[in-house]
Amino acid sequence: MIVAEEAEVSPAQAAKLLGVSRQYVDRLVATELLPVHRLPNSSYRKIPARAVLAYKKARDTKREGIRRIVADATAAGLEY
Repeated sequence: MIVAEEAEVSPAQAAKLLGVSRQYVDRLVATELLPVHRLPNSSYRKIPARAVLAYKKARDTKREGIRRIVADATAAGLEY
């Protein structure tokens, strides 16, 4: 999916960008890991695409670090 960083996305679209469920995005919003604002006179919520992409990058970087640690430990003959 291609999206401009200035754009705003719905929780469902954010879930698709992150490869997670919409309910998980709701939890990220509830714990303030993703900012959200409501549209005037509406229950619809929008999340800045920039925030979604930043969260994805941080999550992917963390996962890659964990993969490297596990690979190095395995190469050293350590089990986890």
